[in-house]
Parts: sequence; structure tokens; C-alpha cells
Amino acid sequence: MTRKFHGKGHKDMDSLRAPALAVLAIFVAGLSAAPIPAQDETSSSLFIDRVDVNIINVEVFVTDKDGNRVNGLTAEDFEVLEDGKPVEVTNFYTISRAAEPTSDFERDRELVTGRPSTAGAEPPVEEAIPEDQRLSLAVYVDNFNIRQSSRAQVLKELGRFVEDRIHRGDRVGLLSHGLTVRSVVPFTDDLVALAKGIEEVSKETVYGQASDAARRRVLRTLEYEVGGQGLDGADAGRAADEIRNFVQQRHEEVKRSVNALESVIRSVSGLPGRKAVLYVSDGLPQTPGADLYQYYIDRFGAPGAGGGGARFEPISASVSDDQTGIFNDLTRRANSGGVTLYTLHATGSKPRGSVSAENAPGALTSRGDILSDVVRLDNHQEPLIGMAAATGGVAIVNTSNFGGAFERLTQDFDSLYSLGYPSRRGGDGKYHKIEVRVLRPGLKARHRSGYVDKPEATRVADRTYSSLILDLESNPLSISVDFGSPEKQGRDKYHLPFLVRIPFSGVTLLPQGENHEGRLRIHVAVQDEEGGVSSLQEIPFPVSVPANQLAATEGKEMGYAGKLLVRRGIPKVALGVWDEVSGLESFVHKSVQVGKPKKEKKKKKNRSGP
Repeated sequence: MTRKFHGKGHKDMDSLRAPALAVLAIFVAGLSAAPIPAQDETSSSLFIDRVDVNIINVEVFVTDKDGNRVNGLTAEDFEVLEDGKPVEVTNFYTISRAAEPTSDFERDRELVTGRPSTAGAEPPVEEAIPEDQRLSLAVYVDNFNIRQSSRAQVLKELGRFVEDRIHRGDRVGLLSHGLTVRSVVPFTDDLVALAKGIEEVSKETVYGQASDAARRRVLRTLEYEVGGQGLDGADAGRAADEIRNFVQQRHEEVKRSVNALESVIRSVSGLPGRKAVLYVSDGLPQTPGADLYQYYIDRFGAPGAGGGGARFEPISASVSDDQTGIFNDLTRRANSGGVTLYTLHATGSKPRGSVSAENAPGALTSRGDILSDVVRLDNHQEPLIGMAAATGGVAIVNTSNFGGAFERLTQDFDSLYSLGYPSRRGGDGKYHKIEVRVLRPGLKARHRSGYVDKPEATRVADRTYSSLILDLESNPLSISVDFGSPEKQGRDKYHLPFLVRIPFSGVTLLPQGENHEGRLRIHVAVQDEEGGVSSLQEIPFPVSVPANQLAATEGKEMGYAGKLLVRRGIPKVALGVWDEVSGLESFVHKSVQVGKPKKEKKKKKNRSGP
């Protein structure tokens, strides 16, 4: 029997471009003297009574009435409720770290910045942080939704912030988004590599001005149509159509941007320990075109006439265009992976009306322009505030003091309580609300609003995705992957044969009658050269060896062969193998040249729009 698994690509060509993925299950016998493993999962008689006991860790940040951090609390000072019912806290850990740099950190700082080192100073003694409490921070710069000037002032301070995080033993990864998500620097504690990565991001193309230009074109049309005399029906229709077209385009751009951010969150969720994403942008609109609807109402009244005689209802349109739902889904994704979102609005602090003054098509800035500007600013900040609040993070808005903003984030990362309790659900895959109460009067707790109790199979899938996007590997099962010769399937598409090798020595086999049986699950995903990611496929792989041949498997491998449908270029293939019996997992990734190498394109100078 041959099974086929077809990955679904993104239909929207402006979203993350997804390579096609087809896996053909072919079991090969030539790898070892062992018999071919059973192909159908149901053919295995092995019964695994698996109960996933997940420890739910909640990061809690405690402040007093004045907003000052509070340290020195104990587990007895907290009460945790899941879905309104108290749970017993079994794991308690507190982090309260000093601010002084160590000598090693100072030597790294001198390499990067050239500033004099104080390495001779005696470093403070800090307690080593357990691996399950170590922070992995993904700094994600959204080039598609940021302006050149905004990015420049944030990156200037970001380097200093990263220096501080590396000193404290955190892992930092740097990602960016233009037309696709790109891992600029994989998670590391190498300060020099991160400094180079920040410099690289500073030279990437930004697209924020393109949206500004499109908006200005709409405003010019509205001003031209009104002609200072008010609109007739035909003019109102043209004005309404201009707004509709702009809003439709922004809808698609927001969808693409949310998909990209979700990809980053998912890749980070597979990491061990504490996980956080710092999202840097000029904001995302809660309601695309909300400011233009307000401008239309102020200028022309509401409702107005629409194109083709249809009425244009700006108030109703604004309500129907609200994107709260997709941002709520995004925060649920973050909470399900234990990822805290920190959002930074890179626009900085501007006086009310300044944006309108810059973008006004000609006339003096009016009260309506200022109101439209207020709507636009708030509209782009609301998702940032909401995402941070729901995941227990912080939103940095309305400030140009990014050094101070990063200092506030440092306080979060260095002063917190981790409360853990065993899940009652056994990995039911459902969302559960969390409430944490501080029992001492006058103190407030901030934390994520809930979590999804993922079954272990989903966690393994997430970690495979992390391996693909973030170039991470863990291989206790000693698996490997080989590729065969690509077979052309049409223009720029190929079947790429692959072979997963799994040593018998790492797989747990249990006696079942006359056989010894085990059960593996293989996960496969592909990223193409341009950053497009396929959907991740899960393949059951039961193993059965006659008892009288078990000794013959010593030093031998079993194999799983298949084919991937990929584009020409250098795709990266990630493979995850999970032994359901022992719980061991392995994740590896490997790139391969498919077809003739593409001709290198001449590098273009940095520009501020497509």
C-alpha cells in the first residue's frame, strides 16, 4: 500500500509562499537485515496507555500600587485558578537578577562596540538559571509594517539591549519580515553575531512608506472630488470606491502580516524554557481604513452614496472591517505555546495632528484631519496593546525613549515568578483560562490569560517546525536523512527522494507475543529558498521485529523513504522523529540543491517601498 500526504499551500500569493509538499510512503528493506516495519498503524498490536502530564508554567510579574517590582514572595503568597477552579502549585521558581555586567560580557562588549572594558572588576555572583527557566527571546522586526526612520531609531537602542540580554545568559534570535519571514540570526548567545545581524537588518528594504503613499492618494482623491463645494452622487461614489479599494488591499496586507507573526510564534513555541517574542513595527490596523472612514464622515457626512448607486455606509463598513478576531486567534496561538508577546510601536511619540499635517493633500489641517489622525494612531496601537496584555507581556507605545522602553522589558525578564502546576486534562488540546491572585494586599499580578493543553504529538510537531525555521537540532535518536536525485515534474518543480535512517539501538521495542514492537511518528516540513513553508505532515511509523531476530538488529538501521514535491533552488527539509514508547524525540534539518543553481540577481539599493 502507498500512502500520499499532500501539504496545503497558502492560496494568497502575498502571504508566506508555501512550497508544495507531497510525501509518498515507501518502506525500504535494503538498509538492514531486519524485516520491514509494518506500514499500517492499525496493524500493530502494541497498546500504549499514554497519559500526558504537562506541567503548566505561568510567568507572573508582581507590582505594588506605584508600579514598582515586588520581589521576595513565596508560593504561599499566590493562588492560581484554572477555569475558575483552584489548582495546587507544585513548581515555584523566582528570578531576581542583578544588573551589573560580568567580565566575559565586558570583553564581548569591547569586541562589538570598541568601548573600554572593565573586565578587571570582580563580577557579581549570580545563581545559574535552570534550563527550563532560561529565556529564549525572538526579536522580530516587521519590515513590511515599519518606516525607515522608525526602524533606525529602534535598532540604535536594540544593540545595547541585546548586549544586556546575552550577559544574563539568555538566548536571543533575530528575525525579520519583508515579503517572507527570515531567520537572520538563529538563537544564540554570540553577541558579535547578533551585532552583525542587527546591522544586516538595518539595510533591508522597508515597506511602511508604501502604505502611507497609498493612503495619501486616497486623501487627494477625496479632496479633489469635494472641490470645496460638497459632493454630488457621482463624486461620492468615486470617493467611496477609492476607500473600498484601499481597505481591501490593507485587509490582504494585514492577513499576510498576521500569518507571518503566527509563523514566528509557532517556531518559538517549540523551544524549551521561557519564551518571548519582541515584535517591532509601526503597528497593525485593528480596522483597516478606520481613519479614512472618519475622514469621509467629517467631510461629507454619513451615510453617503456609493459607486453604481449603492449606498456607502462608513460606520457599518468600519464595524464589519474590524479584525479583532484574527488578533484574538493570534494571542491564543501564543498562549497555547507559552509565548509572551512584547510589542513595540516604533513610530514614537508624535503630537496629535502631526501625521495629518504631513499627509494632508493640500489644505490647512482641520479638526477633521486631527480626528482622523487620532483614529489612525489608536487603530494601529490597539492590536499591539491587546496582544501584549493577553499573553502577559508589555506594549511599548507613545514613546521615543526606546532606551527606557528596553529597560522596562529588562525588568520583566529579570524580575518574575514562575508558578507551575500539573495539568488535569492530559493534553486535551483545549483552551483553558488562567487567573493568578496575589494574596498580599495592595499587590497586582500580570500574566497570560490562558493556555492550550497540547498533547505530546502536537508538541513534537511544534518542535519540528522550530527546527525548520530557527535552525535548531536535537538528536538523541541519532537519526539522519539522505536525498536522492531530484526528478523534474514540470517547470521549476521536482520530486525529491529522501530517506530517513533510524538506528534500532535508539528505539524502544516492547514484547508483544512473538514480536517486539514499537511505534514512531515522523514529521516532515519544507522551507523553500524564498522562505515559504509547507504545512507539516505527520506520518505514523509502527515497528515490528520477530523475537528470534531481535539480536540481528544490533548495529543496524531501519528506514523510511518518501518523495517531496519541491521547487527548484535550495530547499531545507526538517524531520522530527518521536518514539511514543520512550518519549525520546529527534529533530534534524538539511538543505539540498534541487535543479540547476539560480542565477544571482544584482543587489539593489535599499528602498522604502516595493
